[in-house]
Amino acid sequence: MKILVIENQDLAADLRRAMEGRAASIGSLNGPDTFAHEVARQQPDLIVIDEGISIGSFTFIPTQKTLKAGDTMIRLKPMQSKLLLLLSASMNLTVSREQIEQMLWDNDLCHEYSINNFISQLRKILASDPSVAIETVSGAGYRLCKR
Repeated sequence: MKILVIENQDLAADLRRAMEGRAASIGSLNGPDTFAHEVARQQPDLIVIDEGISIGSFTFIPTQKTLKAGDTMIRLKPMQSKLLLLLSASMNLTVSREQIEQMLWDNDLCHEYSINNFISQLRKILASDPSVAIETVSGAGYRLCKR
């Protein structure tokens, strides 16, 4: 899966028009046709995110590497932001450890501890909202769920 984050709304709309009819899925993670549904149906090659991503009471702004909860802004580390982007792009779907390794380390050697550590950090950050959780899927990977 490839994820492209576009901050400029006009550019995102132009890209959406240019890619119409192609195999890639382009749109937003929010709204009536969410990407979670699209990912589940088509396993797209490309996801374009052009706005903040709603994760429970949080708004994740990938271009700024921040999570916003009300008036509170939480600054994420680059790897935390990449991991949350991957998980949120696959909301309620399992993301394998291999997919995480590829996204975060581009297939370079990583330690199992590193993935576990970043998952743990994100769980702590998201813990203030009981409607969201990162679940471990035994033998398969992780899943960001809205309850």
